[in-house]
Amino acid sequence: MPIQTIKNLLNSPSELNLTLRYTGNFAFGLWLFVSALVLILIWPLIGANWFTKLSDAASCGLVAVVVYGINITSLPQVMSSFFDAKRWTIGRDIAFISWLFLLVSTVNMLMLRALGWNHFEWSNFIGQQLFSIFLGIPPVTAMIILRNRELARQHLREAVIINQLLLESPKRLLLLNQGTIVVPHPVSSIEVKTSASKQEKTKISLQGEDKELFSIYAEQIAVLQSEKGKLYIYWINEYAVMQYKELNLSLGNVEKFAAGQAALLTRCHRFFWLNINAVEKAESNARGLQLKIVGIPNPIPVSKTYTDAIKRLLKS
Repeated sequence: MPIQTIKNLLNSPSELNLTLRYTGNFAFGLWLFVSALVLILIWPLIGANWFTKLSDAASCGLVAVVVYGINITSLPQVMSSFFDAKRWTIGRDIAFISWLFLLVSTVNMLMLRALGWNHFEWSNFIGQQLFSIFLGIPPVTAMIILRNRELARQHLREAVIINQLLLESPKRLLLLNQGTIVVPHPVSSIEVKTSASKQEKTKISLQGEDKELFSIYAEQIAVLQSEKGKLYIYWINEYAVMQYKELNLSLGNVEKFAAGQAALLTRCHRFFWLNINAVEKAESNARGLQLKIVGIPNPIPVSKTYTDAIKRLLKS
C-alpha cells in the first residue's frame, strides 16, 4: 500500500549528526545558491546598476547562511526532545529541512523589501514560499533518502563482518568450550560452583560520588553506560539474569575505572564500554552500528571511531 510505504519511509532511522553538520563547503554552497536565486529574481527590475544587484543578492545569501547556522545550533538545544539522535527519522529530517527552506525564504523576502526591491503582499509571500518548497524540498528529500540508504548499506557491511568475527573469534570459541560464555537461561548452583572452581573470579568495588559503595565480580560486567553524571552498570548474575545498578559518577571517573579494566571492558562509544563476551550479535541501520547484548532490550551503539578496535579484539 503506497500510504503505508510512505509512513515506513518517514519513520526510517536517519543520522542526526549529518543533518546538523555545518561545514565551510555547505555554507559556501548555500550562500551561492541563495545569492543566484535572488539575483535571478531582481535582475529584470529597473532602477539599479549591476553592482547594486550583485551586492544585494550576496547580502541575501549571507543572511541565509546566518539563519541556517543559528537554527542548527540553537534548535537542538531548545527542542531537545525533537532532536533526539536515537529517535531521529527521515520524516523529522525532511520536516527540519522544510522549516529551514521556509524560514530562509521568509527572511529573504523581508530583506528584499528592506532593500527596496519589492513590497509585501500576501499573494507574493505565499507564491514565493510555494516556489521555495517546490524548488528546494524535493531534491533535498531525495538526497536525504539516498544518503540514509547508503549509510544503512555501509553499516550493514560492518555488521556482517562483526557477526562473522563473532562466530569465528578464537577467544569466544575458547570460552565457549570452557563453558564460561554467558547464556540467556538460568544455571544451577552446581554449574556456578564448577565454573568458579575453574577460574578465580576478581571482585571489584566502585564508590559513587555520594559515597555509595557497590561491589561486583569483574567478569560479570556486561555493559557500562555513563551519561549526565550517572553510571549504569549492567551485569549478569549467577543465574544468567541481567541486572543493573545506577551510581552517581562522572564520566572522567568512569573512564579511569574502565581503563583499569581494559583487559575485560572495551570502549565502543563515548558513553559506553562493553564486555565483548556478552555480545550476541551486531545490528545496523542508517544511524550506525549497534551490538545486541543478551538481556538488554536496546542495542549498544558503536561509534565509527571504535569499530576497527572491536574488529581487532574479535580477531585476537
